[in-house]
Amino acid sequence: MKRFEFQLGSLLRLRAQAKQLAELRQAQALNRLEDARRHVSELEHELAGVCQPSADNALDRPIAATLLAQRGSVEAIQRQLIAARQSVTDANSAYEKAMDAYKELAIQVESLETLREHQRDVHQEQVEKQVQTQLDENVLRQWDTAKRDAGRHIQ
Repeated sequence: MKRFEFQLGSLLRLRAQAKQLAELRQAQALNRLEDARRHVSELEHELAGVCQPSADNALDRPIAATLLAQRGSVEAIQRQLIAARQSVTDANSAYEKAMDAYKELAIQVESLETLREHQRDVHQEQVEKQVQTQLDENVLRQWDTAKRDAGRHIQ
């Protein structure tokens, strides 16, 4: 009896490699998302710091100059914050796409592995059935031979 060979083995290996690559891309997308979120948090913290009046500014500059400088800083940080929040949205979208691609490949790999296991089980059953048939034939042959030999001894 020939050994079991899964006909879709090369496809399974290819899909498994694609799944690993998709897993890597998913991790990279998650890192970009976390970096974007961290940047937003830093900008929000910076914005809160600019909006707090400091004791040093109150003593060194007139209030109008301080407010004007703060306004310029606030506007610049707000522009950066808008861009950073858009980066979070984009990174989140990319992460979801990477996650969907990984899930799809994981399902394909699992399906192929299940098919392979089923085919292996069927093959094993066929082998066992063939072996049992050969054993049965050998036993019947030996029994028939013994019966004929016994019949010769009686005559």
